[in-house]
Amino acid sequence: GLGRSVFLAVELCFHQPEGGPDHWRYGAEFDGPGPGAVFDPDKCDISIDGVPVMTQGGDAGTPESVAAEVVKKWEQLKTTEKDGNKRVLSGVPQTLPPLLKAYRMQDKARAVGFDWEEKSQVWEKVAEELGEFHQELDKLNPAEPESVVKAEGELGDLLFSIVNAARLYDLNPDTALEMTCAKFRRRFTYLEEQTIRKGLSLKEMTLAQMDAIWDEAKRLERVEDK
Repeated sequence: GLGRSVFLAVELCFHQPEGGPDHWRYGAEFDGPGPGAVFDPDKCDISIDGVPVMTQGGDAGTPESVAAEVVKKWEQLKTTEKDGNKRVLSGVPQTLPPLLKAYRMQDKARAVGFDWEEKSQVWEKVAEELGEFHQELDKLNPAEPESVVKAEGELGDLLFSIVNAARLYDLNPDTALEMTCAKFRRRFTYLEEQTIRKGLSLKEMTLAQMDAIWDEAKRLERVEDK
């Protein structure tokens, strides 16, 4: 799953994009769409911090399409405000953990239209980055700093593409990775406990012996999930 794909990441923290619905104001009361409802801009003006971004007389659309347009115009407005951000990505702090930064940067770019036309296209990019990472690993020489930097760069590209896939499919990479971490902790703890009960030491066991207990932990989890 997604969590397993990014399990090797050193650090991952996910946060919802800044602003959003709390910064939107509706000019008329809106009780929320019912099944199959469409948004009628003739009945509702939308402004962000007092600046209209969806006014009467605009094109009607679904709530989702209108929301996407509002966010896009919101980001465009922020780049032109007198005291606002001068560039789209300048609102993403450099101090954020790298994978959180990746998610935020991708979401900022999406808001101004820089995104895949079809979300399924991202998998070609993931496959491309995985192939380039493998190629760099084949040439990796740990004793040469330049070789290590190149391999790390390709690994970064791969992780960036996986985070992008998570975003496109509305998946929370932090939740996914946390699930995998919790699963690994449960299984490894089971391995340790069974080893102690048998009077053995992990350091003295073969990988095959440890794998056998690990598989037992997986089987027990499947039984409990039923």
